[in-house]
Amino acid sequence: MAVSGKTEFSKLYIPKFIPGGNRSQFGQEDIRNMRVPTSHTQGMFGVTLDDLCSSWGFPCPNYMKIDVDGIEISILKGAENVLNNPQLKSVIIELGTDEEQKEAVQLMHAAGFQVKYKTTRNWGETCFIFERC
Repeated sequence: MAVSGKTEFSKLYIPKFIPGGNRSQFGQEDIRNMRVPTSHTQGMFGVTLDDLCSSWGFPCPNYMKIDVDGIEISILKGAENVLNNPQLKSVIIELGTDEEQKEAVQLMHAAGFQVKYKTTRNWGETCFIFERC
């Protein structure tokens, strides 16, 4: 099962089988984020964080790390209730483009989070640590 921006059956696109940094994509093959074409496709069920917690009874997390190579914004939009839950204290997100970073900061601010730390030392991506205000 994949965490996604929609609850649906879709596909996982895997460009290469290596530990870390393989840039797999769920939902669509995104060459811009993957950087190389898919070598393997796997059917998979995806679920939003909100549905995972509300429909299947998973507890709201206290801490989250989102490192998904391209669908971070979609995941945040599918986690509105989880992000607004006061049990969630901190979120780490690895983001690529300036546009993604701006939109993520806006979504997180709207949910009551502020940027605690930001670094670009991770494979050229920018890693944000958000904490609840």
